[in-house]
Amino acid sequence: MLRDAFAVFSRAVLDSVETVTSSIGGVFVVVLYIAGVIFLYSRRGASGVRVEYQELLLNGLPPVVLACLVILGYHLLKVPSKAYSEQKALATSSVAEVRDLKATLERKRHSLDDGDPARHNMLQAVRVFMKYRRAIGPETRCRLLITAHKDAARFASQMIGFAVAGANCPNGDLQNVGIKPQDVEALERQADKEGKVVVHALPDNPGANSLVDDLSNLFQAERSYKFPDAAVLGAEQVVWLHFGPGSKWNTELFGQ
Repeated sequence: MLRDAFAVFSRAVLDSVETVTSSIGGVFVVVLYIAGVIFLYSRRGASGVRVEYQELLLNGLPPVVLACLVILGYHLLKVPSKAYSEQKALATSSVAEVRDLKATLERKRHSLDDGDPARHNMLQAVRVFMKYRRAIGPETRCRLLITAHKDAARFASQMIGFAVAGANCPNGDLQNVGIKPQDVEALERQADKEGKVVVHALPDNPGANSLVDDLSNLFQAERSYKFPDAAVLGAEQVVWLHFGPGSKWNTELFGQ
């Protein structure tokens, strides 16, 4: 706040100085110079003007400087009120901008605009997993395992809701397929790939390949055919999505 106030004050001072030097002060210099030439011409003629030119400068300069100083002082006296007016206008504008931003954020908490990338990502993610459900069959038992590096935890948590809603499969983590709790973190770190979401599914999963292709339109996805050796998949169609560090929506990655 103090820095902004100082900037406004400094700008007001410079404006005042510029006003004096470029307009009123310049006019006074010209007027006084012409008046001095006319005075000498009337007293001593053309030769007197040439002879007394230097004397004119020496004798005429102090009044000019004094006049400029008086005018400058007058304008500087107006600086505080001008600076205050500008600072007040700036503060009023900032308050209005903050109020508008708060209103926009509150609105976005409850609804998505048609042009928002978030709306597109959400709808497309749900549709992708609906397509996966159709591929494996409406009655097929399934499970979605969703894990993430800590840097991608927020992204993964968003996808849980979209995936479950679209595929109508329960979600879980590696413990749901028999991995011991003490082994989970090490296996997840082994699955990390920078900027990638690795989709693990067995080769006989009927919807896995198209799922990876469709998800690649939303984020950087990569297919894997392997699960941890200790995993027990049973009769369910299991897909394990692991969100690596730096993974994000393509709309974020490519600035769409």
